[in-house]
Amino acid sequence: MIETLLPFLDKKLSSELKEKLVQDFKKTDKFMLIISFVSFLVVSGLSSISYGTYIFGLISGGLVFLLTFVGYKFFCGTIISRTIFGVAFMIYPAIMIAQNLGFIEMHFGFFILVAALASYKDITALLAATVTAATYHLLFTYLQLNNVSINGMEIIIFNHGCSWEVSLLHIAFFAVEAVILLFAISSAVRQYIIANKLQIESEKSYELLTQENKNNQVVISSTIEIANKVISGDLSQRVQGETSNENIKALKDIINNMISNLEEKIAKDINVIIKVLNEFSNQNFCGRIDDKGQISHNLNNLANTITEILSENKSNGLTLQKSSNILVENVNILNVNSNESAASLEETAAAIEQITGNIRSNTENIKKMSIFANELTNSANEGEKLANATNSAMDEINTQVSNINEAITVIDQIAFQTNILSLNAAVEAATAGEAGRGFAVVAAEVRNLAARSAEAANEIKALVGNANVKANEGKKIADSMIKGYSSLNENITKTSELIETVTMASNEQLSGIEQINDAVNQLDQKTQQNVSVANFTNDAASQISFIAQTILNSANSKEFNGKDSIKEKIINNNNVFNKLEARASSSKKQEQNKPLKVEEKKVVSSSKENDEWESF
Repeated sequence: MIETLLPFLDKKLSSELKEKLVQDFKKTDKFMLIISFVSFLVVSGLSSISYGTYIFGLISGGLVFLLTFVGYKFFCGTIISRTIFGVAFMIYPAIMIAQNLGFIEMHFGFFILVAALASYKDITALLAATVTAATYHLLFTYLQLNNVSINGMEIIIFNHGCSWEVSLLHIAFFAVEAVILLFAISSAVRQYIIANKLQIESEKSYELLTQENKNNQVVISSTIEIANKVISGDLSQRVQGETSNENIKALKDIINNMISNLEEKIAKDINVIIKVLNEFSNQNFCGRIDDKGQISHNLNNLANTITEILSENKSNGLTLQKSSNILVENVNILNVNSNESAASLEETAAAIEQITGNIRSNTENIKKMSIFANELTNSANEGEKLANATNSAMDEINTQVSNINEAITVIDQIAFQTNILSLNAAVEAATAGEAGRGFAVVAAEVRNLAARSAEAANEIKALVGNANVKANEGKKIADSMIKGYSSLNENITKTSELIETVTMASNEQLSGIEQINDAVNQLDQKTQQNVSVANFTNDAASQISFIAQTILNSANSKEFNGKDSIKEKIINNNNVFNKLEARASSSKKQEQNKPLKVEEKKVVSSSKENDEWESF
């Protein structure tokens, strides 16, 4: 009950509701200050007319109004201001009663002002007013009954029939009114609290609803925006915003999950896939999608597979083209060689007969070579004997030259000693003075003679040295001739042996030539068959070349990664292709430099051999 009459003491009230009560108390205090000012005007003017108590009304009313103004100014909205207004509002009627000497109608002011205090929705002011009014009635009844006056002013509360019964009756009436007002205040407070609770809750609900609507609007706007982006192919965005609306939240989650699933299955941007597919339709397989979506990944795998197939096709085409080119070249060579072989076989048959005649002629020449070899052996033996004799003569010359060198050395020593003696004689002649002048001239001549002898000895020594060198060179030449004749004898012996071997071989060649003749006839038949096979193979090679070019044109018309770096395959039988290429190259060179016919070749070689033997 007390919390209902004094709601500010209710601990269960929310802070918002308490704050709202404080604001309501402040508004009521302002209203009570206005009533206090009006009451001041009444007591200082209107109620003073009857007995001219203006000064009393002005002073007492002014003090009361000042009290209420201080309460409003410094304690607005608090229990103090409500208490001050409750006391002050009961003093105003008391002043009016005193001004009008207890006029009974002046007591109505208590009931009017106490009813005004009910506006507080709080019993503080009403209790203060009740206590003040009761105190006033009891105190002033006692003073009037005892005829008490203050400063010559008679204290009168009732102008007629003043008694304790009347005073208590007034108090009872006032208490009844206070109780009635308490119930009214209690009901008003309950309604006020309920109303304010509802208002606060409504405001909160409104704020929450407004915020929720804003959040919902953000989610809906984001949903519309994301939907438009999804329509344009962008799957990288998500619906933003938070909401407490379960349906909208579920819709947001469903849309985000759907977009995430689409992004995981497809890609972040479908336009990239469309662009790459358009490139694929234009036979450009270079495009790739930088995305983790399954379709993007599979599309990249498809592009890689197509690239591998195209690379394989181009590589196979290059390999097939290279092989077909080599095959065409070799078939052409085979065709040409087959035709040339057929013509050459006829020449070969004629050449074999000529070879047989040449072999017989060679046999006779070999016999002549044997005779020439024997004669050459005798000549070589005679040359070896002469070379030995020359060697001996050179040794004797070396011996004589050595003796001459020793003699020249003696002469050189004599010339040296003579020169020394002439010098000593010149020294002695110089010592003898005039007596030795003639001897000095002789000594000078002897010295000149010794110098000339030394020079002649040196010249002879140089000539002998040259002769010695030449003799040694002659000896070396003789030794070389001896070795040459020995080697020549060995070669002649080997030549004789070879001549015997050649004789045996010539006999075997006669039988071999006959077998060759039979083989040539069989070869002629096979060659004719090879010509027809070569013509058929040439047609097949042309078709293969056309197929290879078609594959290459198909691969080159498409764009894919690594297109320009693809080479032909290196297959296991690459050595065969290398041999075929080498054979084709050598065949071209042979066509440019064709050899002479067999007949001319054999005739030329035969005449060349005869010339060599004759020159030898």
